[in-house]
Amino acid sequence: MALPSAPFKASSSSRPPPPNASIAYGKCVASNTADIHQDRCAREFLAFKQCVTQKAGRKW
Repeated sequence: MALPSAPFKASSSSRPPPPNASIAYGKCVASNTADIHQDRCAREFLAFKQCVTQKAGRKW
């Protein structure tokens, strides 16, 4: 996986992602720690990623 050419920098105008998306992803990961594997929380991650992308105005 390639890293972005410039690191993500939060600015005073940037807003945090919606708490629902980050909470849902965090809960999914936390509740599956014993049996975590790739794509276990894919749906929650994609919702969180989409939210962050929209708020940052940048795609990864």
